[in-house]
Amino acid sequence: WTPNDQGVLWGGLDGQYLSKLMHVGINRETGEPTSAPQARVSLDGGWLDGLSLTRDGRALLGILHIDSNLWQVDVSGAAVGEPTRLTNETVRITMPRIARDGRVAFAQFVEGREMTAWTMAPDGSGRTPLLPSGHMRAPQWSRDNSRILVTLNGAPAWVDMATRQTAAIPLKDAIASGAQLAPDDSGL
Repeated sequence: WTPNDQGVLWGGLDGQYLSKLMHVGINRETGEPTSAPQARVSLDGGWLDGLSLTRDGRALLGILHIDSNLWQVDVSGAAVGEPTRLTNETVRITMPRIARDGRVAFAQFVEGREMTAWTMAPDGSGRTPLLPSGHMRAPQWSRDNSRILVTLNGAPAWVDMATRQTAAIPLKDAIASGAQLAPDDSGL
């Protein structure tokens, strides 16, 4: 709550997916919103990690910046190897999937843009966007590495790796958000 009990502050995303300190006015008598949520302060690519308000209207806030990169580590022997960084970005790189031939698919989130899917070589080189546009997440290789299943604009779709053509998979929205490819490619 704001010091005058006429609003609420929280960390959230604005319409362009930018991290902001948000505010909404609240009627003290009814508890109903008196305005639409508004962005007050940019969090410079971080996330709100604690907020405290003074009676005179100052805010003390923590801004968390996460190193969200891809690493690999050899776990094949008795001893675990040292992690090796594959990406070194200031953007969020997550959801990695390894193809049988070693190529890597992953999701990338740049604040203010839609999440996208990318591929790269096993050593982290040769990064290529999966598609030129669209909100993509959760890329998953097919068993033969010829296609990638991705959530594209909220629905699952196949992306042919040779042509980069997409083929939508008709599912209800409630199912689509968590679609996972069966290990033998037999279904979702």
